Amino acid sequence: MLSGILYDAASNSVSVEYRDRSDASPSPLVHMIRPTETDFAKQLELVNGYAALRMERSSEIAAEMYDILSFLGSVGFLNPERSPRSFELLSLVQQVTIVVEMRVKHALVCRRPVEYSPQIQPMILTPAHGSLPSGHATESFAAAFVLYALICQARSGADSGDESDPTFVQLMRHAERIAINRTVAGVHFPVDSVAGMVLGRTLAEFYIARFSGKGEVRTRSFDGRGFEGDFAYDDVLAMSYRRASGDNDAAGTGTGDRIIQRANTPLNIPVSPLLKHLWDAALAECRLIVT
Repeated sequence: MLSGILYDAASNSVSVEYRDRSDASPSPLVHMIRPTETDFAKQLELVNGYAALRMERSSEIAAEMYDILSFLGSVGFLNPERSPRSFELLSLVQQVTIVVEMRVKHALVCRRPVEYSPQIQPMILTPAHGSLPSGHATESFAAAFVLYALICQARSGADSGDESDPTFVQLMRHAERIAINRTVAGVHFPVDSVAGMVLGRTLAEFYIARFSGKGEVRTRSFDGRGFEGDFAYDDVLAMSYRRASGDNDAAGTGTGDRIIQRANTPLNIPVSPLLKHLWDAALAECRLIVT
């Protein structure tokens, strides 16, 4: 079970921890280090550039302020009347993810784009809490990965699918667009979405293991110091982001190491009988749709 959020002020980092037993010591599930103020300031040019898309995406941005599952559900035929248990499962995923992401945001206290430049002028009200990780990115990718695992198990009983599968690609594209729309709106940096997807994917693996006892859960780390570039979901999947040459990494080597890293050894996450009951009910609904 998720056991808490541990903040280290000395390194501006936070760890999301879990316990596999009530008497066990907590272990890290995700470790995140915030970018520097200079890193965020460098991203202002990208935020300003995305503002050109505000006219065409304004209706999406307004809808996504309160609803993201409808966008993902357009791929998996998610409807609270047709598939109530699936909708309940993904709503649970979203609500638990919100609790985790908000505690990480409060710990890292990253400022919003408008706090770096009065020229940003967001098209919606800027949330009062911290910027990194992006909550919309975290929630949309967590839900997308869980929904895809549900679809895969309904199709063939497989633990995981293929990243070239059109269903997977469309779910990732929807989640990516939801995340990017927050940058278009002027309330997030691209690096916030990168961190959000890292957190969302790791939490999704944890949820899937707790729901079904399947899949692998691996500890991930995100070190935003020296981050450069834009957000793209396939770059996060490939963990291809590298630190700018000369910037300090977690080991202090300054050699351009990876921003995102994943542990080699899977974690032992026990299945929850109660959550598995909900998963099995959602799986039965999903089988009717995919077959």
